Amino acid sequence: MAIREKKPIIIPSGHAQGKDWISSSIGLWFLYNYYPSKVIITAPTDRQVKEIMWAEVEKRWNNAKVPLDGRLLTCKVDIEEDWFMLGFTTKETGNMTGKFQGFHSPNIMALVSEAQAVPDQIFQQLDGILTSDNSLLVQIGNPLRTTGTFAKAIKNTTDNIVICLSCLDSPNYMHQQNIIPGMASYDWVEKMRKKYGPEHPIWFGRVLGQLPPTSIDSVFNPDLVDNMVNIHPRIIKRLVTVVCDPARFGDDDIVIYGMVSGRVVKQHIQQQAPADAVCSHILQMVKAIGANQIDVDGDGLGGPIIDFLHKMKPANVRLNELRAGAKAEDEEHYQNAKSEWWMYAKEQAEKGFVSIPDDEYLKEELLETKYFFNNKGKIQIEKKDDIKERIGRSPDRADAWVMGVWGQRRASVVKTSDPWLDNSYDVDSEVSSRVDSPMSA
Repeated sequence: MAIREKKPIIIPSGHAQGKDWISSSIGLWFLYNYYPSKVIITAPTDRQVKEIMWAEVEKRWNNAKVPLDGRLLTCKVDIEEDWFMLGFTTKETGNMTGKFQGFHSPNIMALVSEAQAVPDQIFQQLDGILTSDNSLLVQIGNPLRTTGTFAKAIKNTTDNIVICLSCLDSPNYMHQQNIIPGMASYDWVEKMRKKYGPEHPIWFGRVLGQLPPTSIDSVFNPDLVDNMVNIHPRIIKRLVTVVCDPARFGDDDIVIYGMVSGRVVKQHIQQQAPADAVCSHILQMVKAIGANQIDVDGDGLGGPIIDFLHKMKPANVRLNELRAGAKAEDEEHYQNAKSEWWMYAKEQAEKGFVSIPDDEYLKEELLETKYFFNNKGKIQIEKKDDIKERIGRSPDRADAWVMGVWGQRRASVVKTSDPWLDNSYDVDSEVSSRVDSPMSA
C-alpha cells in the first residue's frame, strides 16, 4: 500500500521493540522482490549501522529458508552492478553532500533508523533519489523530539503511513513474561512508569512510542515558577545546606544560597571576588543558618574556592564538589550531571517540595533554560553561553538554585528543638548586592 499510494512508512517506536529486526526484514524484502533495486539503509552513527542494523541484516540473510543470491559483504549485499543493498552513516553523507546522488533506480528504497537524530538536510538529500514510481522511504526511531523531519512525519498521518510500536502492546508486557527475549520486559516498563510517571517525555518516547509533549523546551514553565514563589514547601526532613556557583567571566555573578528544606533562606550575590573572600562569605552563611553541608560548582573557578574550604571549614561540615559535565547517575537517560540536576529540580518543584525567592533574575533564568533530546536520545541542557546570548547574562542564580536542590538529596538531617526554626528567616528581607532586575533595567 505504501508503494502504491506513494506514502512513506513512519514507525515511532518504544524502547526495544525490534526496530532493527523490522528494518533488516523490510530492506531485504524490497531488495529481493524488485529487480533491479537499490536499498540504502542509514543511521546517525557507525555503531548503529555496523554493529546493530547490519548485524540484523546478516542474521536475516544467513538464516533465510531459501539461499539468497549475491554476496554478503561488510555493509553491502552485492547481487549485480545495479542491484544491491548498502549501509552507511548519515554522518558520512552529511560530510559528502552529493553521496546520495548516484543512487537512482526504477526500484529504490531508503531506510532511516534512529530517525529522530538525523538532520533535516539528510532527508532533503533522500528526496532527491526517491523520484521513481516504485520508491519507498521508511523512517524508524524513538520519538524523543517534537521538532525535525521525523517528528513532522509522525504528525502527518494524511501523507504518511504511521505505525506506532508501544511497549504496552508487546507480548512481553501483555503476558508479563519474556516471551520474546531482548524486547522490553514487563518489569522494565513498570520501572519506567514508577520512575517517570505517565506525563514525563521519557514515558511518551521510550515506552509509548509517541511524541512527547515537549522535547526542546524550557525546563520550567511560567505557572510552575509562579507557584514556586508562592508555595511554602512542606518540611519532611530539616536539611540545611549552602551552595555556591562561582563567577567565571566578566560580569558573571558569584551566587551563594543558604537553603533549608527546599527554601532559599539567605543569599549573597556579587560579581567576581578572590577565592578566599568567597570562602569567607560561604562560611559566614554556614554559621548563620546552621548548615552541615556545602555544595560548590567545582568546574572553572570553583577549584580554588574548594581548596580554601577544605582548609577552613569546620570538621562537621561536609563539602561536595559538583561538576556539571560529570556523568549522570542515570546515565541511560541524561547526557551529564547538569541535565540530571535540572530535571530533578523540576520534579521536586512539581511535587511542591521546593520554592524560590521572588527574584526577577532567578525567575527569568529558570524560564529561559531549555533542554532537548540529543542524538543519543539523552536529555541535555543547552549551553550556558546560549542562554547568556538571549538574556544578556549568565544564568548563575538558576544554576546555583538547581545545585542546591540536587545537593540536599545527600544532606544529613539537622536536628533542632525549635519546630518553628524553619520559618525564622524572612527571605524578602535578605538584600543582594545587585538590587536591580531585568524587568526594571
